Amino acid sequence: MNAYIHESIAGMKITQGFVREDLNMNILTDVCTSVKNSWFDAVAIMFLMWPSAENISAWTMSLLYSFSVYLMAADPLVTLGTVIAFAGYVGRFWTPINNIANTYNTIVINMSYMERIFETIDEPVLIKDVKGATTMRPIAGNVEFKNVTFSYDADMPILKNVSFSCEAGDTIALVGRLVPGKTTIINLLSRFYDLDSGSVKIDGVDIHGVTLKSLRSQMGVMLQDSFVFSGTIMDNIRYSKLDATDEEVIAAAKAVCAHDFIMEMEDGYNTEVNERGSRLSLGERQLYRLRVRCWQILKF
Repeated sequence: MNAYIHESIAGMKITQGFVREDLNMNILTDVCTSVKNSWFDAVAIMFLMWPSAENISAWTMSLLYSFSVYLMAADPLVTLGTVIAFAGYVGRFWTPINNIANTYNTIVINMSYMERIFETIDEPVLIKDVKGATTMRPIAGNVEFKNVTFSYDADMPILKNVSFSCEAGDTIALVGRLVPGKTTIINLLSRFYDLDSGSVKIDGVDIHGVTLKSLRSQMGVMLQDSFVFSGTIMDNIRYSKLDATDEEVIAAAKAVCAHDFIMEMEDGYNTEVNERGSRLSLGERQLYRLRVRCWQILKF
């Protein structure tokens, strides 16, 4: 239910643009009804368990006292003190069971939370430093793809024996149809994925054998998603270099032509942009996305 609500709010403009408000409301109603029915079932079980445990406990004590009267009449060694002591032990036995019955619903909910938490914790890390990985030396910028083959799905290869090289200082444009491949090459260069075969080398060093931190800390990658964190513009530009001075941040913004529109905001670089940059227009977010280039300038 929460996932559907989040998706609907995030895609509100698309929903309104295609006039799907009524349809989405019907879907949400069905989801909420399912959640409500599941909750009622859980509550019914909870209310059934507590009286059941209490009734069994009461019947146990009643049978104990009834049988004790018979024993006391038949065997003089069974005294009233013995019966009371045994009843006390029985009561102590049933107390934790009654407590569990009272908190059954809470226990079940917490168990479901723990299941989700451990699912996340147990999720395997697919891309990690290989054994014996070395630190990437300062990058000059020579890149070589050699017989690179890669696929997101084993049955659908994206790249087949791709080979090319570029020298430091070159500007390369990857142009093509709206099919996977162009962004994939950038992802492989940053080692967000591992190759099926072949190698990617930077300055003659195979990036598969270096640590991810030493590799990515020397790169500035500007992907298609224009993600802006909540906070000030200054905080976002300084995201990758926390010790950057205000003068360095402003100089980096000027280098990517972002300074002018930033200064038009009411508080300049100290303007709060809200979550995901909701205060910025799409065009401003796309320009503001150049903060990745700002990070690169701040680094180097």
